[in-house]
Amino acid sequence: MPLRLPSRPVLYRRTLIFLVHVALIPLAYLTAFGLRFDFRIPPVEFAHFQTTVWWLLGIRLVVFQAFGLHRGYWKHVGLRDLLDLGLAVTLSSALFAVALPALGLFRGMPRSVFLLDWIVMIFFSGGIRFAARALRESQLARARLDDGRRTFIIGAGEAGEQLLRQALHDPRAGMNVVGFIDDKPETHGRTLHGVPVLGHTGKLKELVHKHDVELLVIAIRGATGAQTRRIVERCRETSVEFKIIPSIDDLLNTRRCSAARAATSTRCSTASWG
Repeated sequence: MPLRLPSRPVLYRRTLIFLVHVALIPLAYLTAFGLRFDFRIPPVEFAHFQTTVWWLLGIRLVVFQAFGLHRGYWKHVGLRDLLDLGLAVTLSSALFAVALPALGLFRGMPRSVFLLDWIVMIFFSGGIRFAARALRESQLARARLDDGRRTFIIGAGEAGEQLLRQALHDPRAGMNVVGFIDDKPETHGRTLHGVPVLGHTGKLKELVHKHDVELLVIAIRGATGAQTRRIVERCRETSVEFKIIPSIDDLLNTRRCSAARAATSTRCSTASWG
């Protein structure tokens, strides 16, 4: 089987991430020395930095590679990525602290530098990742304002929040979500990812006209049939296009029915051929 090489954009991204790490690791280490000595590093301590930084760079790059930190998409960085980063920095710091005495380079080194380097490296590495994500989301926000249809999500619960996140991260959704509508009074005035809960469905027609809404999406997990029919009727009163996001239960029931029909069809076919 032929070896499959990464595509050019993937290689470019990985190389760029690797070079960023190569720059950040010495910078964080130097910043740790600076913090320890109020940014007036004595010559003898700067000599310690120059002697040991190459060992830290090598150890940390290898550990980062083992944790897959040279790969990945910073524009989609999340909590799991931050945990992996914290573990990688912690492990590399521990290995570095063990390696220096073995190499005879620990004598005279201020121990607080190790802790400061650990903190600064997590801050720098995590910060640049979330900065990349924030930049990406701001670009998507501008694209949504230009191209997306002004949308209300009806339901400020889990299903509505998931739909909003999809709309925020995927420009193909074509939605510029300008507000939530929810019948629970305790949600009114709150925000989800910066999008406000504007009111209840009784004021839907008024709010649609006020905010020039072009699309309504019903995303209420666990709604009863009566609740759904009432909300649908309110949507029809606005004369605006509306859609209903199926619940997980509906999807599972649909799959069960499809599987049952397929099994029945198979049994019937077998019987007829027998």
